[in-house]
Amino acid sequence: MARHLLNLSTLSVQYEVSGESLGYLCVGLSKDKVQGDDETYICAKNAQGGINVFKASFTGSALQLLPANDIQSAGGTFSGGMITCSFVVTKVSSTDQFFIFLGKGTLGTNGSFNAPQIQLFSDTKVGLTDLFISSASLNVPSILTAAGALLIYAWLGLEL
Repeated sequence: MARHLLNLSTLSVQYEVSGESLGYLCVGLSKDKVQGDDETYICAKNAQGGINVFKASFTGSALQLLPANDIQSAGGTFSGGMITCSFVVTKVSSTDQFFIFLGKGTLGTNGSFNAPQIQLFSDTKVGLTDLFISSASLNVPSILTAAGALLIYAWLGLEL
């Protein structure tokens, strides 16, 4: 996962997520590290093989879709079991801090989202408009840190 602060005046943040999944990848923001009522952004494979981006609340056992009015410039690709996705979230708080989690999941038979398998959960809260989010705050395996990988595409395919 990469996160870029695009505009300080409008507080827009661009996310880039890549990983192995036949269903979806997600990035979650948790105020308390307890799964429930967590703002979650989902990059899901659609029936045509493209990618759609959704916003949801993760209750700890299910994803409940929310209006995605704050998502812009969303797009992505699906190829060979890999999802690559980017999107911009507008109206981001400059003061709130969150634990960040990353997950992947499968699609239900009716197009719904099965609960995600959480792959990573940050150890500390981070501000989304902070200029740098260190790999240590995301509890990155040292081999990935040594390689300089802040993109999480490799992690989502690993069993942790």
